[in-house]
Amino acid sequence: MLHVPVKGEQRPIGWGLWVEVDAASYWRVSDLWDDEHQGSEPAFACTVANEIPNYPSTLGLAGRTKLEGPTVRPSLILAASEHPFVLEARDGVHFERALEWRLWAAHA
Repeated sequence: MLHVPVKGEQRPIGWGLWVEVDAASYWRVSDLWDDEHQGSEPAFACTVANEIPNYPSTLGLAGRTKLEGPTVRPSLILAASEHPFVLEARDGVHFERALEWRLWAAHA
């Protein structure tokens, strides 16, 4: 889950994105999936495995994914980049932009 700040709001907007990790990280995540202490595990290097509408290709954007707990989706932090989506995710978006994103998801 990529949490993007919404300017002027207390709650972020979340993007549920798929990521790819290397084989060793995959098996480590599998071992920890139900572990209540998984949040103490360091973040794993990953790449985005989704195309996000209305942006240049987002496949392969670098980041790190962090296990948070067995009942919570892992979090995603995108690596620094000049990609427009990465810049918006880092800097936050206005409420109107968050609504646009929701419309894209509803029509996908």
